[in-house]
Amino acid sequence: MRIVTLKLKYFVLLAFPMLMFSQQHWIKLIQVDTVKIHRVVFCDSLTGWIAGDSGLIMKTTNSGLSWIRQNSNINQNIVELFMLDKNYGWGLSHFISNGNYFTKILKTTNGGENWVSTVYPEPDKLFLSVFFFDSLYGWMCGDFGTVVSTQDGGVSWSDVRVEPSEYPRLTVHKVKFFSPSFGIAVGGVRDLAAVVWRTTNGGDVWYVSLQGTEPLYDIHFKNSSEIIAFGGDFEFGASVVRSSDAGLNWDYQFIGIWGEGRSVAFKNPDTGFVALGYSGTYMYTTDGGYNWTDVYTPDSIRVYSVSFPNPNYGFMVGDEGTILKYAEYFKIEVTNNWNLLSIPVNTNSFSRDQLFPNSNSQAYQYLPGVGYRVQDSIKNGYGYWIKFPIDTVLNIFGARRPVDSINVKKGWNIIGSISNPVAVSNISTSPDGIINSNFFYYENGYKMADTLKPFLGYWVKVKEDGFIILK
Repeated sequence: MRIVTLKLKYFVLLAFPMLMFSQQHWIKLIQVDTVKIHRVVFCDSLTGWIAGDSGLIMKTTNSGLSWIRQNSNINQNIVELFMLDKNYGWGLSHFISNGNYFTKILKTTNGGENWVSTVYPEPDKLFLSVFFFDSLYGWMCGDFGTVVSTQDGGVSWSDVRVEPSEYPRLTVHKVKFFSPSFGIAVGGVRDLAAVVWRTTNGGDVWYVSLQGTEPLYDIHFKNSSEIIAFGGDFEFGASVVRSSDAGLNWDYQFIGIWGEGRSVAFKNPDTGFVALGYSGTYMYTTDGGYNWTDVYTPDSIRVYSVSFPNPNYGFMVGDEGTILKYAEYFKIEVTNNWNLLSIPVNTNSFSRDQLFPNSNSQAYQYLPGVGYRVQDSIKNGYGYWIKFPIDTVLNIFGARRPVDSINVKKGWNIIGSISNPVAVSNISTSPDGIINSNFFYYENGYKMADTLKPFLGYWVKVKEDGFIILK
């Protein structure tokens, strides 16, 4: 009876799509390519990688403000990417040779400056997930219930023991370890089974249990006992399986949201996000994963992978080279009269009218050697004079910028700030030593700053053209 109800529900959703614009958490960054991006992985707020079709691998060291293409040395679709840290990483792709399918394994030991590929020697074993606990010990899983391990960084791989089960050859989609001894893998086959594999001895032996009817694709460890995994299919929508006893017992259910749970990441213990794939939506929770709300992505782009390196920085990727960045509302207090402001976030619009709708002046930017000019569009990294008729609080929706390199000209400049306070003593320049004044902000008169604060503008004088670097 429950299945019939769900089938009817998703027929209705397909015929009359619901509009889910109640809340938005993401903005689009620059489009880096036109191909599908399968994976995004970040080690910290600045350093991350994406991987996708046609051998695409790109790296950022400035929180997604710019991306550098790396040479993967392959042209096949990269379906998985795992980065242990800033240096070690592995990727997976598939190809056909002489009528047989093979898995190609990519590895880097220097942050992607060089990627070396090897072919898994056995044919018709397509691996879908790879996980390393350190630079030597790792695991791969994939089709036909295959799980293998390595103790030498992937130079050689060995089959591991999987205890006999009712469903011995179902696809393993994802493997993750909470500790060197305790790991969980999930998978299954559509319309047949959702399966969990569990090990407590470092992956030497895995025990298999059937948990539902639709496959699972990703895992999140809340702690050593509480684990949740997500999946689903086109007909029934997203599903979740939960355990509160380290994977001994599970509770499987459909969430009632259209889409497949392809990837999960939590920004803190309560707030998490799941990329829902084909539906062009994601879902989020604010109560640790018990209740979920679905929202369309910007432009309804299909998204497949999500990563949160820390609570303030999140990234999601999908079709057409799309990279989304987690955004939030920032409150800015402005005073009656003139304010010297900047925008230290990426926003959906940099229009002066939309950013400062309550202002009663134009936005004035100071150009060295030229003077003040009216600007209709606000740029990151620069300060602007804006006048307001009354004291007010602005709400600006945007994604944090933890680093910026601001082009300055010889003489006085008005620069902007970044999303985090920066001590003046920590500011660097290129060329070195070009700053020859203090930094000044405006608050009922000019005051000298020892720290650059978000959303303010600052006067500074430089000896020659160059860049002021904030991070």
